[in-house]
Amino acid sequence: GFSRKRSWLHARDANSARDCSKNALDGCHRKSKQLFLLDRDGVINVDVGPPGVLAPDQLSLLPGSALAIRQLNDAGCRVVVVTNQTSIRKGLLSEAGLQQIHTRMRDLLAEEAGARIDDLLVATEPPLLKPSPSLLLEALESTASLPHEAVMIGDKWSDLEAGVAAGVSSILVQSSPHADDALQRLKAGERPTGCHDAVACFPTLADAVEAELTSALRDTRGEKSGQH
Repeated sequence: GFSRKRSWLHARDANSARDCSKNALDGCHRKSKQLFLLDRDGVINVDVGPPGVLAPDQLSLLPGSALAIRQLNDAGCRVVVVTNQTSIRKGLLSEAGLQQIHTRMRDLLAEEAGARIDDLLVATEPPLLKPSPSLLLEALESTASLPHEAVMIGDKWSDLEAGVAAGVSSILVQSSPHADDALQRLKAGERPTGCHDAVACFPTLADAVEAELTSALRDTRGEKSGQH
């Protein structure tokens, strides 16, 4: 398949970012998404706070995240994790250590719900770190997906900005302390740089996935009824 085990410095340069357009983001819950770009900490697993997860036994899944990813798998959607991990650059964690952490994450997802992720892209230093869209653009390219077919789900403002810069829909989940700042900024009327459209917010990844899949099913039924 298209899955690659690692991506450290092979993401596209940030200058390749696409401009945010209303057409790219419009209809987040009306158009079926085929590619789900997921942040890691605070979305799939518990955000343990600085300096982050540094050992496999420090990683635990958020309730419902494994089942949500399994539902995406069953629906035929591709799931790619796009995550900043600056602990590598800071010398707090080795590449081998991070691979062990991600092996544990994959194992937990499989054990809990038979879930799998199709690819896992990591940025360890600028200019690839989100809010740069570099990882997202690489995911689009590697899966041969168009921006309107993808959605970014994250818990931080930088995740939203990366999504907008890549031209994909963005969803905020409120499953980590980081989400509080992003939610307040949205409530105050602020929008990610370059976009003035509303950003969908859900309590958890499970809630966001349920909304997306329900919407996709509704759209499919609507299309079928329109053919008669």
